[in-house]
Amino acid sequence: MKNLREKKVDLTIKLPNIKLDHAAALVKMFESMKILGNMGGSRWVCFYSDGDGNFRPKPEFEFSNNEKDILEFSNLVNFWDEEKDEYRIDFDAIAWKAYHNGIDL
Repeated sequence: MKNLREKKVDLTIKLPNIKLDHAAALVKMFESMKILGNMGGSRWVCFYSDGDGNFRPKPEFEFSNNEKDILEFSNLVNFWDEEKDEYRIDFDAIAWKAYHNGIDL
């Protein structure tokens, strides 16, 4: 099985018709991920999804190499933290779930 960390895909995310403040917060979140990745740091990077407010995104995803199946597989991982009442998505949880189920990501 190929090392899970070696397989790469290009992901394009399109968020049509979102407000400027939402866009600014999302860009800041992705910039934080980039900074942490460049320095080898690990931290939770969060975005408050205000669905009862005016944040109603309709994201569109495009994968190179047609890797969209992983989104369905990621539904097998429970990311809800009941104690903290938070939804914390961890890519390592997806990778390990796939590994233990013999799926080559």
